[in-house]
Amino acid sequence: MRAVLGFIVANALLIAPGLLLLWATGMAQLRWRSAALAIGPAYLLGIALVMPVMQLQAIIGIKLSLASAIIVLVLVCAAIWAVGRRLGRLPALPGPAAVRTQPERVLVWVGLALTAAFFILGARSFDQLPTQVDDARIWSLRTLGLFFYGDLQQEVFTGAAYLPSHLDYPLLVPLLNSTVFRFMGGEDLRLVHLELWISMAAFAWTVAWALASGGRRTVAWLPMVAVLPVLSPVIDNVALGNVDTLVAGFSASGALLIALWLEDGRPAHAVLGGVLLGGAAATKNEGLVAAVIVIVLALIVVLVRRQQAPWRERLGPWLIATGFVAFSILPWQIWMAAHDISNKDVPGLGTTLNADYLSDRTDRLDAAFHRLLTVVGNQGVYLWIAPAFLAVAIAAIVVGRARMRSIAAFYLAAALLFFASLLWVFWTGVLEIQFHLDTAADRTSITYMMIGLVALAHLASSAVREREATRADPADRPPAALAAGDRAPTSAAPGPPAT
Repeated sequence: MRAVLGFIVANALLIAPGLLLLWATGMAQLRWRSAALAIGPAYLLGIALVMPVMQLQAIIGIKLSLASAIIVLVLVCAAIWAVGRRLGRLPALPGPAAVRTQPERVLVWVGLALTAAFFILGARSFDQLPTQVDDARIWSLRTLGLFFYGDLQQEVFTGAAYLPSHLDYPLLVPLLNSTVFRFMGGEDLRLVHLELWISMAAFAWTVAWALASGGRRTVAWLPMVAVLPVLSPVIDNVALGNVDTLVAGFSASGALLIALWLEDGRPAHAVLGGVLLGGAAATKNEGLVAAVIVIVLALIVVLVRRQQAPWRERLGPWLIATGFVAFSILPWQIWMAAHDISNKDVPGLGTTLNADYLSDRTDRLDAAFHRLLTVVGNQGVYLWIAPAFLAVAIAAIVVGRARMRSIAAFYLAAALLFFASLLWVFWTGVLEIQFHLDTAADRTSITYMMIGLVALAHLASSAVREREATRADPADRPPAALAAGDRAPTSAAPGPPAT
């Protein structure tokens, strides 16, 4: 009985810091209805807020325990509450656009109900699965090390015998699972899969919650959210205990919120996006790459846009988001350097940037490129996400208004750069290429596919909203020069003023 209650309580407590952050940034109210609608993003934010603090606790040598976990939760909540009180009441976002017809209402409710039902019923399938492959040699091994020892035990986290278990991977997932086990009063590795499935549901909920605001039509983004739980790569990787789905969830939802900031200029979106990108960076090396790509691209978009707003207003939210990412990963990078730990699958830059080294391995690049193209081109697995995303993004860049052109370019560059980063790893890696591709190509591709999926939902719903706004008030239609990207009146927002 304690195990069941402990599992529920541990996951419920993680909602509190995330909900307080949403309140502090003006994205939710501490009222029943508003809080209930924000449970999904609050849970994902709570993980991304609390686990990096626990990671720092382990690094500086403070013992991990049930009592320390509760103290960390209380301290994080108190800090966010203090910041929220200082900021005062922030203006709320407008809600979703009204459902206009009965068929649309039926479609929306049926779609939401089926998506929720699939996640709920699917959870029953993930609590009795065996521990195997990477889950056994990396994530569950480290989870048990933290649970039984309460610190970064030398043999498990620095010992030469465990080099194949990727000693360089950050600790978010082992910390999450070991903390849940402490509340349960014992370990149960079968629940690792259920934890990943809950996190994936929270990711879908976060996307829906973020896009439901700002007057967007639910029917415009719902198909992209509804397809998430039925994608076979998501189901397969959760079943295997691979954390790549969690990396994808953090990375894609973080990219979405950063893009919303670039669109509407609301600083809260940048702050929340930074927290989620920090969660990605603290989960796995691929998450760090995704976080850096998104953060750098956001900076480029802000700098390229011609505005007269003060630099503090333009870059302040970006700096806060970058700070969350840095806090999530820098302590771990310092700890690894102190213990001479690095990624043994890829040589250092001194080797990988050598022209002779690269030219001797062009066969690996060719094999990796074709394998990743096979992933992108398998429409039976990813249900036409890639071609739909490419078509919508390119169309927005070519014919969209200036604001949406930059956002579409941001998403397209993020997906392509992450794709390129995987090519680089396979090209320069030391593992036998076929083995490397067979064990990593499919699961790591989830991240750029999820970025494409949320981009598709965002661009489509924004296009529908702008089209309806133009039809409703033709007098507000911008002149052709503005649509082509000429100078427009400036504002304090990081993007052009809303139309």
